[in-house]
Amino acid sequence: MPGFIDTPLIDMNPNQGSNEGIRERVVEAGLEITPVSEVAEAAWNAVHGNQLHNRVGKTAHRIAFAARWLPGRVRKQMRSSARPLGK
Repeated sequence: MPGFIDTPLIDMNPNQGSNEGIRERVVEAGLEITPVSEVAEAAWNAVHGNQLHNRVGKTAHRIAFAARWLPGRVRKQMRSSARPLGK
């Protein structure tokens, strides 16, 4: 599950009333922009490889590492981030 893929689409402005592009907003939020080549390789591996899951991007690899070595902490973080706002 790549978050944002580095395509021309993220270089477009989100609306005519703003001069800030999508790419700038993604970078400011600290989110990862995954190169097209990594996504293509993961798609190829998903179809032709033997693995059940194919990670795409640095964030996915970090989460997989943390889930393996710190599973309780990852579960706690996921639960706290999944709660609806205001509760």
